[in-house]
Amino acid sequence: MSPEYRIAGALLGTAVGDALGLAAEGMSAPRIARRWGRLDRYRFLGQRGFVSDDTEQAALVAAALARHPTDPRRCAADFQRALVGWFWRLPWGIGKATIRASLRATFGLRPSGVLSAGNGAAMRAVVVGAFFHDRTDERRAFGRALAEVTHRDERAVQGALAVAEVARAGPTPSRRS
Repeated sequence: MSPEYRIAGALLGTAVGDALGLAAEGMSAPRIARRWGRLDRYRFLGQRGFVSDDTEQAALVAAALARHPTDPRRCAADFQRALVGWFWRLPWGIGKATIRASLRATFGLRPSGVLSAGNGAAMRAVVVGAFFHDRTDERRAFGRALAEVTHRDERAVQGALAVAEVARAGPTPSRRS
């Protein structure tokens, strides 16, 4: 399967899951069960599905990977520039660590990533796993570099790397007889 199909699948899966769960973000499983029973359809505004900042950031990562597929440092810098531009368009639902990292990057503070163990870096790491599904060293290098744009806490970085590892095992080409 081509990298383009893997990334498209990763982004589509991220968007669908994000939109399905967005109305319940931050809620406990028992509270979700009391309110809806199951999350089996979009519930955010009527029956519409909307993606959050997580899907938008995953798309920014995919674009940075397309532009810089061989250099994790340049890829992360490209993602950081795109993130700052996206941030100043005032996206809805952005996490505190990403706000702080975007402000740090805006003012040229290094590193931009903050000491936060949040899940923002993990939420966009599926793209890294899909892109580098067959290249462990690159998956780890790019995964770390892209995570640290916003999150420098080692727990957040390891969470992102774990998501990339799981995502690498995504669909494989089928063999035709």
